[in-house]
Amino acid sequence: MNYTIYLKLTNRCNLKCDHCFNEMMNNHNDMNDIVIKKSIQWINDFVQNHCNDDVGCQLFGGEPCLTDPNILLDIIRQTNKSNVYWSITTNLVYPLTDRHIELFNMMQPYHDRSIKLIQTSWDPVIRFKSKRQLSQWTDNVHSLINNGIEVQPTICITSALISDYTPEAVFDYMKALGVNRINFERLTYTGRAINQTISINKNTIPLIPNNRQIDQWLFDAYKTSKQPKYQHITIPIFQGVEQSIKGEFLGCRARKCMQTVYTINPDGSIGGCPNTACYAPNNVNTIQWFDNKLIKQEQIRNNNCLTCNYYQYCNGDCFQLKHDHTGCPGMKSIYQYLLG
Repeated sequence: MNYTIYLKLTNRCNLKCDHCFNEMMNNHNDMNDIVIKKSIQWINDFVQNHCNDDVGCQLFGGEPCLTDPNILLDIIRQTNKSNVYWSITTNLVYPLTDRHIELFNMMQPYHDRSIKLIQTSWDPVIRFKSKRQLSQWTDNVHSLINNGIEVQPTICITSALISDYTPEAVFDYMKALGVNRINFERLTYTGRAINQTISINKNTIPLIPNNRQIDQWLFDAYKTSKQPKYQHITIPIFQGVEQSIKGEFLGCRARKCMQTVYTINPDGSIGGCPNTACYAPNNVNTIQWFDNKLIKQEQIRNNNCLTCNYYQYCNGDCFQLKHDHTGCPGMKSIYQYLLG
């Protein structure tokens, strides 16, 4: 079994992204020294109780690098166990220091401990509000790659992306940056994304496209990724589809996120997936592993899922993605393409 623990040292952030679910959190403070100490103990207790499992711990936020890198390094050193690997999701819009480089050199993906990898995001419209921010992000990506650290941008499927970028344009942009790994993310209607709109060609439309538009863009991206010039790019969301066809459910398609994912919030409360971490039934003072109240909700599928030819493979996908008037929020066209 693989478990994931998200450690949110802060809910603060130096950006104000249009879609951010972090707005659901009640406090935007930093984790204090007492909660940090108790969180380290909670993680070590969890690891001890799951000594035969892999435990992925991820520095998350808010922006985790608003926390002193020395504190982050100390946390990692105090949770150094053979079955624990650390990763980070960071916006990379800040001046990099040698301590950041030292920290990022300790970040590893669970599937390949031989590489150093960090996760970030690239969304020119909803994330970067100035050319300076985008320029700093780009410079930092180049700097990390030059230091032997791989960078995996996650790209949100928004109306702006669909309007302004073909999959080939995205791949070419990332290839020019020297990036060999990218991922795509479908937005849930949480945080700012609930009522957010965007202006395209003088028309105001929802930030989140309808399911059919998302499905088509991802299908085009999947086919594009198979072109010889892009086959070196690793795309986890597509790997998940291909592996689910073999009966190996990964990520949200496993419908077990709420049983295998924990998020420790800055106030010490503990929830499941970071997207729902505001629903936090436990805290770091409680050693027992809680039954998250969202587990039952996660297991519910839309009635249309139960009669779908691809249900056995997608498993209903993430429970936070909703059906709309255009159909399911899954990647049905890719499954149809692969399975007929």
